[in-house]
Amino acid sequence: SLANSIMAARAAFDPNGGPLLIVRSDYLYDWRLLQKMACARFSRGVDAFALVDAAPETLEWISGAHCKAHCKDGHCHALVKVLMGPGDHIARIGHRLAAYDALQAGVYVARPILFQELATLLQSQKFCTVADSMQALAEGGRLRFIETAELTCNVAWFGHETMQ
Repeated sequence: SLANSIMAARAAFDPNGGPLLIVRSDYLYDWRLLQKMACARFSRGVDAFALVDAAPETLEWISGAHCKAHCKDGHCHALVKVLMGPGDHIARIGHRLAAYDALQAGVYVARPILFQELATLLQSQKFCTVADSMQALAEGGRLRFIETAELTCNVAWFGHETMQ
């Protein structure tokens, strides 16, 4: 899993160093999306940003074609969904959200505190996802979003799920 890969790489990074750009290896991105994320401006109290796609056609695909093909009983657990909060805050993020208004597009930029968040989760459970650690940050108001805007799914970013 992506969380395991991040933890395996932990020793290679300075815990007091700069932000990490975390990109899913099975997705393709227009360089402008990666540049948006790499240029994210961290302020006090912000530990991570998630790239989100809130385009109406993406949301329709999540609840329509994707769900019909992959979800059981209307509950899709493969995709990471986002409930955006006020401003650029993320209120909730996860695989099992019933209410959402965006899709997490597979890119995060995070301070090295992410390693500690994942380690804490793995002390209390055998398995966790990056989305689980991001939810912990969201609960503390420390997770923000950056929108893909016009660089939407199947236009500027592609995942193995989106191509089916």
